Amino acid sequence: MAIQGLNTAYTGIRAAQAAIETISHNIANMSVEGYTRQRVELGSVYPFESPVGLIGTGVDVMDIHRTRERLLDERTRAESGRLGYFESRFELLSLAEDRLGQLDNAIDSALTEVFSQLEDLAMQPDSAPIRTAVLGSMEALATRMRETVSGITQLRTETLIRIDAQGRQFNDTIAEIARLNGEIAGLSGAGAANDLQDQRDILIDQLSRGLGVRTVDMDNGMVRVSLNGLSLVDGKEYVQLGYDPITGAITHPDVGGNPVMVGGEIGGLKQFLDQDLVALLARFDTLASDIATEFNAQNALGIVQDGVTPNAFVTGGDLFDASGGAAAFNVVATAGREIAAALPPAGFVDGDVIDPPPSFDGRNVQALADLRTKVLLDGRTLNEQFRDLVANHGVLTRQAAQQTVGQDVLHAATNRARENQHGVDLNEELTLMIAHQRALEASSRVLTTMDEVLSTLIHSTGIVGR
Repeated sequence: MAIQGLNTAYTGIRAAQAAIETISHNIANMSVEGYTRQRVELGSVYPFESPVGLIGTGVDVMDIHRTRERLLDERTRAESGRLGYFESRFELLSLAEDRLGQLDNAIDSALTEVFSQLEDLAMQPDSAPIRTAVLGSMEALATRMRETVSGITQLRTETLIRIDAQGRQFNDTIAEIARLNGEIAGLSGAGAANDLQDQRDILIDQLSRGLGVRTVDMDNGMVRVSLNGLSLVDGKEYVQLGYDPITGAITHPDVGGNPVMVGGEIGGLKQFLDQDLVALLARFDTLASDIATEFNAQNALGIVQDGVTPNAFVTGGDLFDASGGAAAFNVVATAGREIAAALPPAGFVDGDVIDPPPSFDGRNVQALADLRTKVLLDGRTLNEQFRDLVANHGVLTRQAAQQTVGQDVLHAATNRARENQHGVDLNEELTLMIAHQRALEASSRVLTTMDEVLSTLIHSTGIVGR
């Protein structure tokens, strides 16, 4: 019985040591990102039958488990994916807003300057310097249009590069998760794979934020990772996502390399690329087309000298060209004399000679200046079109900002709940360490007592009467 007591005391010492070592491991890793608090799970050793009944034979370390809650992981990862989506989209919308420029130095101000110069020309229609100034203001407007659109279009290139880089990174992450699955499945023993599972969970968190993936637990501690039902990691097996450098689409081999819907950060990038940016550039194309249409139509109602026959006049030609969209918007008039300042007389035909020429007729150039207040078919002036464009984008950006802030609150709440579940609390660890230290001391005391009992039996029994 005493010998069995030695073993019982030994199991208590061993269990207490395992608990203290695990607590020490927790404390050492309390600042490590993604570390999950570990706990020793103890269980009674099967008792043996004695003449007086069943007698316990001590304690054993049944497992060293992570205090991980799968439901909290799923919630946190889902909220993280949505936060990644909103943040990446808001970031790009903000960059586009910056490149629109302030109203006092943007397209609006350049267009206003064109109207101001035209009003000056209306008062002095025969002034060559003012005509040159008008043409210069038109060139400035066209340049400002192209530069603004170019700056916004550059975001497309930058976004495509970003999707490509993140896609490569996520493919490496997918391969690493499969590798860790294999290592985890090959390990055995209490707590053998805990730290590897932490490493894998960090990688899954990254995929969730970047792509919006889902996970399912498998046998032997492995996990299955999927994207919209398409497998990325299945135990030790995995697939690599593809990338279309033209559209930025993410492709999957299980659907013949066709694009798949993604969430997370890349989902937000794709939302901006496929919808927000396309809509914004379309509004610029509409603005450029309306400017060219209105100015060209009004200039065609006036007359200019043909430059060949003295005092011969023809109807005015185009001032702007928007056939290539806002990105190629440019001035086609090459000289100030191409601005049709005068209106033609009744019955005028191209090539008619007007003598004396209408040098002081500025009625048509005044009509060009009056385009400032002309209400188009959509119910807005040209200036109002640009201001509404900026305002609408600003509203979209503010909405994205509000969504990001709101989602950040939700993510912080779920992440805090998860941290409370599996994070390391120093006070709790110290309390448990004291408890197990006392258990170690008590088991050691039992061992000493059993040793004294055995010593008495061995050295003292049978020597009475000698």
